[in-house]
Amino acid sequence: MNILYFHDRLLRDIYRCAQVRHRLQHYIQTNKIDMILVSTHNRLKEGLKPTDFLTMRKDLVLYDTQDVLPLDDVKLYEDSLIIQNTVFKPVDGTVFLISTAPELNSTAIFMDFFADERFEDYHSDLSDEQLVDLQVEIKKKSKYN
Repeated sequence: MNILYFHDRLLRDIYRCAQVRHRLQHYIQTNKIDMILVSTHNRLKEGLKPTDFLTMRKDLVLYDTQDVLPLDDVKLYEDSLIIQNTVFKPVDGTVFLISTAPELNSTAIFMDFFADERFEDYHSDLSDEQLVDLQVEIKKKSKYN
């Protein structure tokens, strides 16, 4: 079984996270993924993008910390995932690909090299809607153009 695991911080409505979600969507379409596990701090609150970007495949199931998992020996917490006594800690900009067969192994996939919060200003805290508004304003001609 191939599992993708990440924290719900990836669902924030900011430019950087939107870019990571876009890369993740492409990754899901081009790779065999059976299940997605999301550590949630407070159950996808306002300000987070809905997870419908993940529903492009009918066979793909998404679970978060509020759900009962269909796997034995798997515990999903707000800040970590434990499978067969192996702990996975989510890191901003990173998604874990975890394979459970024939034996447990994992790969951290870097979806954003600028995930470090020190680079937040580089990527902007503008929401998707604010970015569109800004692009419209930039395209408008001023009296000096």
